[in-house]
Amino acid sequence: MPEGYDHKYIYTHLGYNLKPTDPQAAIGRKQLEKFPGFVAARRRNWQTLRTLFEPYGEWLDFQLPTHAVSWSPSGFTWDTSGHTSDPSWFGVMIRAKPGSPLTRRQIAVALDEAKIGNRMLFGGNLVRQPVFVQAKAKGTIAMRVVGDLVGADAIMNETLFVGVYPGLTEPMCQHIADTIGAALKGGRKQPQAASL
Repeated sequence: MPEGYDHKYIYTHLGYNLKPTDPQAAIGRKQLEKFPGFVAARRRNWQTLRTLFEPYGEWLDFQLPTHAVSWSPSGFTWDTSGHTSDPSWFGVMIRAKPGSPLTRRQIAVALDEAKIGNRMLFGGNLVRQPVFVQAKAKGTIAMRVVGDLVGADAIMNETLFVGVYPGLTEPMCQHIADTIGAALKGGRKQPQAASL
């Protein structure tokens, strides 16, 4: 795992994600009434943030939906497959390009210092997680890895998410973009004591 990887996304044991399904179902039924508004707000917030992040494209990459080949403020350009998508975004995934003045970790620290929520891409490259490394070393898990997983490693080491919560306002989105821009332009030094 990379140095400073967020402890919430380091997995040392296999387990189950069990939830009280009946109460969740009751809450979910009520939330479905709000679903169209949530989806519209998430799409709007993604578009707003992505537009505000555009000046930092020299140093940062951003995700595209499947079959999209590029993005501009007017929308996506799609490949020739004829497939398109219109996601209800979880967040804006930001990747620190090689040569960026900041690493993923430094961007996360700048956001944390400004009290802006952000997160890793959950478990990153799962075969690097302690639970799988230990299980494979002991021969207790049936696991097959195909390829060098360089893409999964890059996502684990270079990316983070900034959420597009439906309650974000335009001034909040501007604050997020301004924080990232100021950090990039300042070329912040790696904090010594910070731990993510």
